[in-house]
Amino acid sequence: MNRDKFFLNASDQSPERLQDFQFLGKLVGLAVRHDILVPLNLPSLVWRPLVGLRVDRRDLGAVDQVVTNAIRMVESWREDEFEVGLESSLDGLGEAFQQIEIDRVDEFGEAYREPLTFANRLEFVHQVETRRLKQMDPQLSAFWHGLSTVLPAPLLPLFQPQELEELVCGSPEIDVELLKRVTDYEGE
Repeated sequence: MNRDKFFLNASDQSPERLQDFQFLGKLVGLAVRHDILVPLNLPSLVWRPLVGLRVDRRDLGAVDQVVTNAIRMVESWREDEFEVGLESSLDGLGEAFQQIEIDRVDEFGEAYREPLTFANRLEFVHQVETRRLKQMDPQLSAFWHGLSTVLPAPLLPLFQPQELEELVCGSPEIDVELLKRVTDYEGE
């Protein structure tokens, strides 16, 4: 659904890269203040947190259908089909989720991984979903911090995500009739 959308690169979280996102936020804020449209074609996974709304599986599904389909598949397995389903889907699930174990912490604070079972599959799905939804948090935070140095950030929650996107990027709809009325043709 969002093949034309850009993402904030979550793989590089170096201080220099986060400063780049903060600078981008400042540039976008300045553009908004001066009524200059910036063609930032970003998914709701970015706009919703900027206005203080939570992201959920719908937002994830709009940008990563493979992961959301895999999550639904694991959730839908019945106990009698779990072992066969897991065995036949192991490679695909490993590729989609990057791991097939649950992250745990013991009573001494030591992290370890537990194999995926039918009993813990919903917890596993929750961990995968949460990890995917939060992977851009450092970049979003840096972008928001830059934006808030130029715009009054406490007012951003007054907007809906689509309204903020339109404020920054302009309307995606082109009024052809208005364009015809204000256009003068010369020649043939």
